[in-house]
Formats: sequence, C-alpha cells, structure tokens
Amino acid sequence: RPSIPVKQKPKEKEKPPPVNKQENAGTLNILSTLSNGNSSKQKIPADGVHRIRVDFKDLEFHGVMRFYFQDKAAGNFATKCIRVSSTATTQDVIETLAEKFRPDMRMLSSPKYSLYEVHVSGERRL
Repeated sequence: RPSIPVKQKPKEKEKPPPVNKQENAGTLNILSTLSNGNSSKQKIPADGVHRIRVDFKDLEFHGVMRFYFQDKAAGNFATKCIRVSSTATTQDVIETLAEKFRPDMRMLSSPKYSLYEVHVSGERRL
C-alpha cells in the first residue's frame, strides 16, 4: 500500500514586531521592496530609498538613500548610501556625498557638483 504524503501547512511569513502605538503615534516607517516584489528586511535594495521614517508631528523624514556618482572623464558610475533628513540642506548632502565618493578630491579646488533626480525614462531633473 503506497503511503500518502501529508500536506504540511505552508510557512507563515515573518510578521514585523508589534508597533507601540503610544510611542510611534506620530511616525510612519516606509520599507522599500525589491524589484521582484519581495519585502526587504535585511537585504539592501538595488536602487532608491531603503528606509524612511516620517515624523508627522514635526513634518520631518529621516532615511537612507542611494546616490550615484557619474564620472564623465572615466565614463563610469559609483554608488553610495547615506543617511538623509528633510532638515539637511542640499549643500550638506553634496558635501557628505563628496566625502564618500571622492575623499581625495575634497582638499583640492572647489569643484562644482550638481544633484539630479533621474527617472526610469531617462529624464533628469535638477
């Protein structure tokens, strides 16, 4: 008599820890998803925003974002992640990125850097 395999209950997805509603009443955590649609818990996504915390009380956000540096002379790209905040100025972000991407160039003459938002269509916005 052949044995019939027993169907096992599918594994449940890990649930995030419960939110302390009193402590986090004015904040929202936004987790990005990977391109294949899986939720990102420990893996860092390939593009864009990794994690943003929005504080509705002060209307501020804090998070980690990925930036790309295009070296036109060498014709290549480099990528770095930094922590950003809505309270930081563009100059603060550019200085941090310059330290991360080109620490050797920081002490030389003041180079000009620009920050662009690049869309999937290839459109660039300053």
